[in-house]
Amino acid sequence: MFRMILSEIAGAVGGELCGDADVEITGCAPLESAGPGQIAYVEKGGVKLNADSRPSALIVGKGVETSIDRIEVENPLLAFAQAIELLHPETNPEPGIHPTAVVDDSARIGEGTSIGCLSSVGAGSEIGRNCVIHPSVTIGRNCRIGDDCVIHPRAVIINGSVLGNKVIIHSGTVIGSDGFKYVRDGGGQNLKVKHIGIVRIGDDVEIGVNCAVDRGFLEETVLEDGVKLDNLIQIGHNVRVGAGSVIAAQAGISGSTIIGENVMFGGQVGVADHVKIPDNTVVAAQSGVIASLKSSAVYAGTPAIEIPRWRRMHAALIRLPELVKKVRRLEKKERTVKWT
Repeated sequence: MFRMILSEIAGAVGGELCGDADVEITGCAPLESAGPGQIAYVEKGGVKLNADSRPSALIVGKGVETSIDRIEVENPLLAFAQAIELLHPETNPEPGIHPTAVVDDSARIGEGTSIGCLSSVGAGSEIGRNCVIHPSVTIGRNCRIGDDCVIHPRAVIINGSVLGNKVIIHSGTVIGSDGFKYVRDGGGQNLKVKHIGIVRIGDDVEIGVNCAVDRGFLEETVLEDGVKLDNLIQIGHNVRVGAGSVIAAQAGISGSTIIGENVMFGGQVGVADHVKIPDNTVVAAQSGVIASLKSSAVYAGTPAIEIPRWRRMHAALIRLPELVKKVRRLEKKERTVKWT
């Protein structure tokens, strides 16, 4: 069990200690169920404890009053995330190549890297320092993987893909699969168009479970630095996702779309092909972007429109049955007046 005293945590997260500096903390827990030795956090509002909540310490916002020993910070969730990293460190496997792994003789493996059982690394590929390649990972030919990357079980990195430093790929995700492109031949059959581009992923990118990032048709599909993808996301060929953008689960991005920096998509957002989305745009869950968006704003609906307009339209839609009845009454009244 990992242990720290409260003053050490306060120093590490840059907070102000209020209470006993020597309180021993062994882990993090939710406020509702935290017990002795655990630290919880309060994101906003006051501290409300139930009968099952007995934390030894709290991380709270500035000026929050409580009798419990606490650390005051500007951003409680950020500080709590840092505390989790401190109190629940990852236990990585020992460096080296497992006897059941298959690593081509021409592949280069950096110092401190671990290759798990039943994983494979193809010819000409390079893996940087201090990476963790978990069991049953497939890395194809001529791939480039930077330092401090983590590839979880059953992920697949297909030939030629390039990953930066501190990239995390979760289980079941496929990087570099063929894009969806066909052409009809003279007989009316759909002929597959071969993709010869690659996927290029920047630094500090995290891709969730069961995602698909297709290789470019002739050039590159690109995820820039700091991009975060949730689970079950499709990124089509030639797509570029700008630095710092965040995409929630079940979103689908069609080919050749250009997404700016610091864009946020809610769950199940769909984007048509060859669309451009400006920096700092927010698209609400289940929206459909069928054409390029002209300005940075919050959008919702299908087709996606700026949210103030969407709210007015939605309010009118809710009243539609009532309005239809009213129109029918007026039409009936008008017919009665004409006949009399």
